[in-house]
Amino acid sequence: MKMNEIHGSWFDPSNTTVLMDGSLRGDLADGMKWWANNCQLCLCLGTSLSGMNADQCATQPMTSFARGSGLGTVIISIQKTK
Repeated sequence: MKMNEIHGSWFDPSNTTVLMDGSLRGDLADGMKWWANNCQLCLCLGTSLSGMNADQCATQPMTSFARGSGLGTVIISIQKTK
């Protein structure tokens, strides 16, 4: 199990929070792309899937599952998702 706090962490000073119009850390963005393409099951916590680059972490595993591969995505959020 891996966690990628792509927009930063409120509680980890080594991974400062990035606002929506800011730049993401390159290493986290690269890791996000790798996990989006390779994970079997994605657990998304607190996402609106509102068209941001990080959405691929949820949408890629869902697409793979729809094509008969992997386990898909589970979304836990109080926000409405598409």
